[in-house]
Amino acid sequence: MNPARRPAPFRPSDPGSLLLGLLAAGFALAAGLFGWQAWDGRRTRAEVLALAAGQDRPVPESARPDLLLARAAFLLDRGRVEEAEALIEPMQQRQQPQRLAMLLYNLGNGRLRTAFAAMEAQKIDDAAANIRVAKDHYRRALAVVPDDYDAKFNLDLAMRLVRDFPRQQGEPDEDAKPMSVWTDLPGRPRGLP
Repeated sequence: MNPARRPAPFRPSDPGSLLLGLLAAGFALAAGLFGWQAWDGRRTRAEVLALAAGQDRPVPESARPDLLLARAAFLLDRGRVEEAEALIEPMQQRQQPQRLAMLLYNLGNGRLRTAFAAMEAQKIDDAAANIRVAKDHYRRALAVVPDDYDAKFNLDLAMRLVRDFPRQQGEPDEDAKPMSVWTDLPGRPRGLP
């Protein structure tokens, strides 16, 4: 009677077979990683194309920069500037200055379009506020990419529409709290009898 034999544990007879096994595992891992990146790239491209075709797609904050730009373009085409401005922070986290500058430039353009629509509706205060925000977006885009001619041109246009006047010496700051002239202590007179 022959007792059942257990398989012998794996013991490489030479270091070459161990190295070959590790090399095969490394290739399999690399192939899996490249395959996942290709699948993720195709999925991102499909989402970008859907947004460009006018299909509303939710985009997570962790999305790729191209997808964030496509979502911003979708929102700006529909006049939803405030929602598009919420994408600035996720784009800053990607640390891609060209993409961030492009987003800021597009947001400035969206604010200018909103300002022009407000001017046509005779809402001058709303138009001035939107132009100020557009100038801020253009300045931020130029801080990231200083040689962007389009951002410089649009900033110049916005500066001509609503000028930034320098403050005169001794002029009170608009944001400063007015100084309290009368005392607020109880029982004290607050003015002339």
